[in-house]
Amino acid sequence: MNIEKPLLLSIIEVGVTPDLTALYRECGFTVETLTSMRRALQFMKRHKPQVIVCEFIYLPTYSMRISNLEPMLAALERYCYDPAIVIQATTEQRMQLSRLDLSRWRHAIVLPAGEEETIKRSLKAWRDPVPTHT
Repeated sequence: MNIEKPLLLSIIEVGVTPDLTALYRECGFTVETLTSMRRALQFMKRHKPQVIVCEFIYLPTYSMRISNLEPMLAALERYCYDPAIVIQATTEQRMQLSRLDLSRWRHAIVLPAGEEETIKRSLKAWRDPVPTHT
């Protein structure tokens, strides 16, 4: 039996949050980093990351949704899986973020951008190697 590292999907669209790939790998994850939500949605059709780290982006020009996260949350419901989600938001956008209902996600945490120690503790708690058959 081979032990495979769990998959973490990092979505960095505008760079509000730092790239913490080294930290994710240190915590025992295989990391896939994407720079658009559209690419992330395509990726999630084929792969089921155990953890998703993303930045919250609110723009008043989004006419039918609050932020960049609604398509991702809808896709997770459609694909019927519940990964741990780390949402990083700036202080200015926390009020807009509170409009999203994150209660459905049992492991969703919201952090200010750059909370590396909290992310590290959470990742270590969520990490469980997935056994694979070879």
